[in-house]
Amino acid sequence: MKKTGFAASIPFIVLLVLFAGLPLVLNSRTWIDLFVTIVFNMVGAVSLRLILLSGNLSFAQGAFMGVGAYTAGMLAVHLGLPMWLTIPLGAVMATIIGLITGWPFARLKTVYFSMGTMFMGQALMLFVSAWKKAGGAMGLSRIPALGAALKGVAEGIGIKNYQAAYFVILLLAIFSLVVMYRFEHCRVGTTLRALAQSEEVAASIGVNPTYYRLLAVGVACFFIGLMGGVQAHYMGTISYSSYGMNMTLWLIMYMMIGGSGKFIGPMIGAILISIVQGIANLMTSLSGSSNSAGFVAFSRWLGENSAYTPFLTAAVLLVVAYLLPTGLVGIPDTIRENKAKRADKKEIAAMTQKGGEA
Repeated sequence: MKKTGFAASIPFIVLLVLFAGLPLVLNSRTWIDLFVTIVFNMVGAVSLRLILLSGNLSFAQGAFMGVGAYTAGMLAVHLGLPMWLTIPLGAVMATIIGLITGWPFARLKTVYFSMGTMFMGQALMLFVSAWKKAGGAMGLSRIPALGAALKGVAEGIGIKNYQAAYFVILLLAIFSLVVMYRFEHCRVGTTLRALAQSEEVAASIGVNPTYYRLLAVGVACFFIGLMGGVQAHYMGTISYSSYGMNMTLWLIMYMMIGGSGKFIGPMIGAILISIVQGIANLMTSLSGSSNSAGFVAFSRWLGENSAYTPFLTAAVLLVVAYLLPTGLVGIPDTIRENKAKRADKKEIAAMTQKGGEA
């Protein structure tokens, strides 16, 4: 049974409370960095799902985040533009590049679209790596820090400057998620789903597949470019290697593990896997202030650069892939379906028993 109204918004409200409240308590730099990473991953995974609504899967989403990051960083470093201008310009540039490079592949479907976007994303990052103005292979550094710009505001309200930076990022992420949610649940979203079901049927009633697929790409690129722009100012240093194929593959994993069937699915997947990935840094940080020899030994076993951390991540992926094919958000539906099947079996058994007695 589909939830409507307030019941459908409860999971989002819970997430909002957690992401707004926990950073006030867990306020070390290590924890805040983890929260920031989760927020970036959530928006990135949801933007990827937006393209998937049309029946295609992009392998260039990480590269478009890189376009946003490098645009914002280069405008700040070379032209001295303020952050309130560089960040949105990064989003706009990601949108423009996404539309220009995506147009040749807009007529492609399924695996052909994925292959085209994969090569396009790799080409974009290789271009950045060879561009001296972008820092080349060494990356771009000395980008004005978001936390430093908010230092006065942070002191005024009694929080740390990196906490203030986190809440600015959270507000931008909320804006991004709300707009993408409305986009998905308006007429355009319905049209995209129709394209995914049957492009021929949709085209027969006047739908232009190329236009709507490019529209989905443009919106998705804008918001992941926005996250890229603010990430550049949060980190202060960026590298093209951070926005390659590896990042896109992780975004796909977040989406599939959480469940691509619902809007909140990629968000749940991003939270779970980001925490698993962040355990290494957390353990390394906490072991420095621990008096327990056992905890210190465990943190080194699972700590930063540990050879065992990838196995933990892989274990989570395998468990979800084999036991929950519809993702984590599909668990309630699976439980309801199992209950319904058991009820049907009991009813059939009861009817069979009555028939035998008769």
